[in-house]
Amino acid sequence: MKLTSLTAPSGNAGVLARTSSPGVGPDAYTGYFAGVDGSTSRLSLGKADGSWTPLADDVVPGACN
Repeated sequence: MKLTSLTAPSGNAGVLARTSSPGVGPDAYTGYFAGVDGSTSRLSLGKADGSWTPLADDVVPGACN
């Protein structure tokens, strides 16, 4: 996948995996998230269980406009 543009200057977008117990609000689920942060152009992998636990974080390769 090549990320060529982000429509918002902040926030994140990605995918959830092995998700259960969904609720209202950020991190209000049990599962994993992998995605890109629009304000920092970083790729993040983490685990949520009512709170956020980062597992990995790195710069997105290439330009992110």
